[in-house]
Amino acid sequence: MRLGRRTLLKVAGGVGLGGAGVAYWQRRWLWRRDDLDAIETTLDVAVPTVSNPVTVTDTHLDAAYSWAREHVKSTEREFTKSDEAGSKRLENANEYLAGNGPDEIGDCAARHEALTQYMLAVASSAMARGYHLETEDGPPSDELETVHETLGDELDAAAPRYAGESFTGTVVRAGHADARCETAASQHSRVADYMSDDRFSNMVTWEVVETGRFVTRPPS
Repeated sequence: MRLGRRTLLKVAGGVGLGGAGVAYWQRRWLWRRDDLDAIETTLDVAVPTVSNPVTVTDTHLDAAYSWAREHVKSTEREFTKSDEAGSKRLENANEYLAGNGPDEIGDCAARHEALTQYMLAVASSAMARGYHLETEDGPPSDELETVHETLGDELDAAAPRYAGESFTGTVVRAGHADARCETAASQHSRVADYMSDDRFSNMVTWEVVETGRFVTRPPS
């Protein structure tokens, strides 16, 4: 069968468009494949470990541990009649300290982790005090109000030490010290809000105020 000129052009045009579509799809796929390869290559690059620029000295580690240890011991001595929940908090506090004595801590990263464990010990110990002293729906105890005032006094007396072996080190330490003071000041304000609002648990308020006091311990 002979095809007319008009019919032949239609068929040829259709084939051409189809071929162009395939070619375009292939180019688009190859372009995306290159992008995916680049992403996969990037993901395979090992992330470098960056050490914490703030050094935890022996003096600071010892002081932080001693403060946390004494907080837990004081809770055990003075609040021996705590209920089951309070006793569990004390048990947790001792577990946070176990194996984290200053003489058991190694490098800088381990020291920063130890400070976190000490703060968790203080938080658990503080909540144990809360379970002993506070009621679920009652006003805050006199002891809670007193420790809140103590935190305020400690903030007023805080004098961050800006020292370092280099200008850069001094700037880093200054920023870290300021951040610690700001954190404690924020917790002091939160405690005031919590105590004036009966929607908040006084047990949690104890945790906030005492960890705020721990944060004010000056790094040495």
